[in-house]
Amino acid sequence: MNAVVNKAEVNDITILNKISIESKMYWNYPKEWIDRWLDDLTLTEKDFLDQHVYKIDKSGSIIGFCSMKEKENAYEIMHLWIKPEFIGMGYGKLLLNDTIKKVVTREKEIIV
Repeated sequence: MNAVVNKAEVNDITILNKISIESKMYWNYPKEWIDRWLDDLTLTEKDFLDQHVYKIDKSGSIIGFCSMKEKENAYEIMHLWIKPEFIGMGYGKLLLNDTIKKVVTREKEIIV
């Protein structure tokens, strides 16, 4: 598994939002449901200010991302998405574990 987890940048936002929608569609939800969820599936520039956003790169291409927000009593996973062709290969687990290692600095509950 030749993949690297790094901090995402705001200029990655278009690719990251495309991945979240493609990943959700992988599970065969009706298009009207996806349309209703677009706001929840979409990262904004503001999200980069109040969330920790990490991407996973394989061979120079972004194949997924995870965002985590620190709240008063917990950390919350806001997004965890992998491109459909890489689902089930362990990249999501690697991304989640690396994000937790990079973000969690205090003993708090982690909410998914």
